[in-house]
Amino acid sequence: MRLTNQLCDAAACDEDKKRSRFTDGHGLYLEVGQNGSKRWFWKYTWGEKEKRLALGRYPIIDVEGARAARDKAKVLRQMGIDPVEQRRSHMPKAAEANIRQVGCATALERIFSYKIAKLSNSFSRATSRYYSGQFGISLLEWRAIIVIRHSPDIGLYELSDRLEADLGNVSRAAKALRNKGLISATPDQIHAKKRELTLTPAGVRVYDEINPIARRREATLLSVLTALEREFLEQILDRLLLQVATVNEDP
Repeated sequence: MRLTNQLCDAAACDEDKKRSRFTDGHGLYLEVGQNGSKRWFWKYTWGEKEKRLALGRYPIIDVEGARAARDKAKVLRQMGIDPVEQRRSHMPKAAEANIRQVGCATALERIFSYKIAKLSNSFSRATSRYYSGQFGISLLEWRAIIVIRHSPDIGLYELSDRLEADLGNVSRAAKALRNKGLISATPDQIHAKKRELTLTPAGVRVYDEINPIARRREATLLSVLTALEREFLEQILDRLLLQVATVNEDP
């Protein structure tokens, strides 16, 4: 059965596996990790070897986008070009060109951190105003709804960790969502003092209404990038997120 965005939303990793695969066809599949990450891959043969090409993360790359990226890679293979090797050969050149353009490492650090902060703040401010005006919820409340939707019965501490937000702020956001009737909190069966958070039917309706809007906004933001550029960006951001922990140890 071919995948749909709705099926991808619901896809979850089997409890006894590190990763689960959901096949779309013609070598394309969605790989879902235990942490909820979802990535597209295309499996193909090159010579006598089986290889796979990363196509990006879902939902940044939706089903149609993944199929289009796979089809482009198939054209390269038909031309006698290995898509994986072609990608590897282009990444160092792009990185070198960026460094030359900035001029020096110190300037790169300043400009990069400023641009990341400016992009995040500008996008988040507009998003927050829209969600508050249209749906009566804050941006943090919406992010909490996303996590709870895909991790039902999650606890408050784990929710705070997943959001990487202050526990006090997350607690206030959860309380606001309960007061609005969008989530429920039931006692943990093992730890009576803990509460498991779940979306109410009203919360599910809000998620179903906002999710397509959030997707469209993100897709519009990323539309200036090719599928290959989006994949490079994902890889770079993943590496920087790992590196920031090291940087923060010695501020």
